[in-house]
Amino acid sequence: MLSPSSVTLSAGGTNSSTATVTVGTVPVGNYTITVSGVGGVSLHMATIQLQVSNFRVTGSPFNVLIPRGGSGSETVTAISLNGYSGTVTPVVTSGMPICVSFAFSPATIQLPAHGSSSSSLKMNASLTCTASSNLVVGQGNSGTSGYTFNFKLNVTDFSVATSPTMLSISRGNSGSSKVSLTSLNGFSGTVTLSATISPTVTHEPTMTLTPASITLASSGSGTSTLKMSTASNTTRGTYTVTITATSGAIMNTATVTVTVS
Repeated sequence: MLSPSSVTLSAGGTNSSTATVTVGTVPVGNYTITVSGVGGVSLHMATIQLQVSNFRVTGSPFNVLIPRGGSGSETVTAISLNGYSGTVTPVVTSGMPICVSFAFSPATIQLPAHGSSSSSLKMNASLTCTASSNLVVGQGNSGTSGYTFNFKLNVTDFSVATSPTMLSISRGNSGSSKVSLTSLNGFSGTVTLSATISPTVTHEPTMTLTPASITLASSGSGTSTLKMSTASNTTRGTYTVTITATSGAIMNTATVTVTVS
């Protein structure tokens, strides 16, 4: 738009009009605007070179796996289109579990013309989290423009179970229970097993776990065997054996009730 759309020239004088360009949804690119001036039978033209620039935002990787009690990160990259430069502020708009704390480092992205720059979204899953799959949506804002990115956040864990959960053993004999570990939502890692017995008495049953550690593949499972042995003088009664499975900050338990007669 030209304002004013007409001007009056005095002999030997000058005058001007202001061209205001609003690009709206015009695609990124370079444009030529031609301005024509007509006075009587005279026609003169001038050109304005218009550069329309913008930016886009991406997140990488798409799949982020964080164990319960662990941490992970997502790289958010702003990319200049056709010479755009400015400050881009990344934010998370939806999908982040309430049990996951997060922060961008740096908090803003300084985007150079024709270049790119990144910020790291650092996430920490508390031990109160449960295994879950979440589509996290974020946005990079600069001026009045904002563009989205998204990624899949998997909070991982594992389960532990025993079978059978109850053993009846006569003194001098032994019994066993299978301890099963199962990856939840893509968990992978080494899980260490230990066993404790309650109540503790002078002649209590003895316990062995074979193997005492299991390496779980993503979405995999593994087993160990709990063997309970008694002697002729083992104190009769009912005991609770607690199996503790530990990996990093994760600690899950299962129990077996053992009755010695």
